Amino acid sequence: MYRLIKTYLLFPFLFSPLCEAKLSADRVLYDGHVIPMTGEGVEEQAIAIKDGHILAIGSNQNILSLADERTKVDSLSGKTLLPGFIDAHSHISQLINLVDVPYLFSQPDGDFSEISEILEAMRAHVTKFDDVKSLAFAWGYDETELLERRHPSLAELNTVSNTQPFCMMQISGNQALCNTKGLTYWEFIKTRPTLKMVILRGLKQEN
Repeated sequence: MYRLIKTYLLFPFLFSPLCEAKLSADRVLYDGHVIPMTGEGVEEQAIAIKDGHILAIGSNQNILSLADERTKVDSLSGKTLLPGFIDAHSHISQLINLVDVPYLFSQPDGDFSEISEILEAMRAHVTKFDDVKSLAFAWGYDETELLERRHPSLAELNTVSNTQPFCMMQISGNQALCNTKGLTYWEFIKTRPTLKMVILRGLKQEN
């Protein structure tokens, strides 16, 4: 009799929603061209995301079945999505060389919002150098995020120091600004003795 009662009480739970163990997605994107980084020729229609990770990819029907009332569901409207895309263009070795240099980032990574603030930071930095044959260096300024919306001019850079060579690399890593001594350090002045301006991204800046 005891076994019968125990079985009777357990029976409803075997068919309850708790036993379905359905894994629901936090977000579903469907009706698109989903091309995962798993090999050539692989393409699906939809993707499910759970806890910031790819839960599954597949057909619209299969992936939408992973959605419940808490899932955010959006249509890709035929757009292409590349989940798991790996950025192979990184400069890890370059960043290692920048570990000990001042960062001149604007928001949200830093607090530099005006050219005057950058110049003040460079003044503090160059005072740490007692060898005018060494190049002081900083990285990370972004002229598009500055109040002035421009690069510091050569004249402004020279107000930081006219004896200590220094350069500041722009956040892209593809260009840099130097004071006159910094240009001399790179022998730029020697090859262009009549230098009257610095041209960066087509922006002319008088010295």
